[in-house]
Amino acid sequence: MKSDGEVSQDEVQRLVGKLSEGGISSDEQKFVQGEMSKPQDLDCLVRAIPNPEVGIQVYAAALMAISVDTNAEREFLRNLARGAGLDRNAVARLHQMVGAPAA
Repeated sequence: MKSDGEVSQDEVQRLVGKLSEGGISSDEQKFVQGEMSKPQDLDCLVRAIPNPEVGIQVYAAALMAISVDTNAEREFLRNLARGAGLDRNAVARLHQMVGAPAA
């Protein structure tokens, strides 16, 4: 995923699929796909999150789409959580729910 500087088509499809399962609108899905095709700009992505509920869904989708096995991915998730306004407990619950290692 872009969190480690590379994004594969498979990762984009997994992310969009998870967003779809989470009830994100088709316009929001298209936005994420478009953002994934651009150079990494986490600040821009964070600014586009309209509310905390979408922030949780974006973070959860990112968490499920990446393997969280590099420092770059862990840093990306920490910055995404901070930018989306997610507290430490919410992040820990999301990691536990999807069986992902801590960021």
